[in-house]
Amino acid sequence: MENPLHDKRDASSATSTRGRGRPISMSTREAILDSAESLFAGHGYNGVSISDITGHAGVQKSLATHHFGSKEELFRAVLNRRAGAYVNDVQASLDQVMAATAGAPARVDDLLRALATPIMSWLGRDAKSRAYVQLLAQIGAIPGQEALLVPYRERYTPVTRAYIEQLRRAVPTLSKDKLNWAFYFVEAAFVHIVTASCLLDRETRGLSSLSDHQTTIDRLVEFYTAGFLGTEAGCETPAKIGNETVYKKR
Repeated sequence: MENPLHDKRDASSATSTRGRGRPISMSTREAILDSAESLFAGHGYNGVSISDITGHAGVQKSLATHHFGSKEELFRAVLNRRAGAYVNDVQASLDQVMAATAGAPARVDDLLRALATPIMSWLGRDAKSRAYVQLLAQIGAIPGQEALLVPYRERYTPVTRAYIEQLRRAVPTLSKDKLNWAFYFVEAAFVHIVTASCLLDRETRGLSSLSDHQTTIDRLVEFYTAGFLGTEAGCETPAKIGNETVYKKR
């Protein structure tokens, strides 16, 4: 019986490029990476085998072993392949906001928008970019496989800390513990948006849709800005001062 994960492609795209001036081995390697990225994103690390990946890529299983050695190394290679470009986009979005403040603390809503924008941009850019963001959303749910996440953590953790530091400056009265929780909830929202993209459409019968990426950003920023500014205990109803939502303690 044919494996349901196998989506047979034109073998010529994965096995031969002699007439196009690219080495066969490079074409095969990229085909394996593309298939691994797509399948890991859709089924998770534990839901995909090397046979699934090579069957999807239309190449022999031995070629995956030749290029990557093991499933673990292949997963690391998939994570690392686009990590530089993705992290650069997330960092550049923060840098743009901070450049406009001339050293002053940024606003919470501007920081959250800076974080959300590249994520939603990658989600809507093309199939490969979308698969990579979906893969990133999967990696927190790999029990006992911390070593697999090294490429991701080495690149992305410094950027995460930079956002948290700027949020700390934006809300200096917030305790470190509450700041960490607040940022975790924002990250959890992104994971849900990326992995459950049809849920909102279904529950609202199409009234609201995550396919509208700009509205998704606007609603998320609005909601979590209020959360950051009102997360301290004993806060009353939010009020507007200028463009900022503020809370008064009881």
